[in-house]
Amino acid sequence: MKGLSKKQTDFITALMTCDTITQAHEKAGISQASAYKYLKDPTFKSVISEMRKEVMRGVISKLMTYGTHAVDTLANIMKDEKAPHTARVSAARAILENLTKTVEMSDMVDRLEQLEDMYSETR
Repeated sequence: MKGLSKKQTDFITALMTCDTITQAHEKAGISQASAYKYLKDPTFKSVISEMRKEVMRGVISKLMTYGTHAVDTLANIMKDEKAPHTARVSAARAILENLTKTVEMSDMVDRLEQLEDMYSETR
């Protein structure tokens, strides 16, 4: 990790795998004071931010892959006339609820992009 010391790099690695800052600084072999000093450093914060974004990109990619399978599974249950009515209704409800949330989120993203465009034009 460019611009960081070995201890800072070890601490970032620990932050990615530990539940708390205390666990992370202990795992990295640094003091609590050093941990909090690192967390205030702009370069350190930038590297952490980029690592988190990269992890989230991987998670989102995996969710998208399994999301298709999940929708297919729900659709199969919903269409299965031999499945209990409660299972079919639950599957249909899950599909509709998620469809609604997806449409709402897409609309919000579109509106946010429009606002960003308007803001950038005024600058």
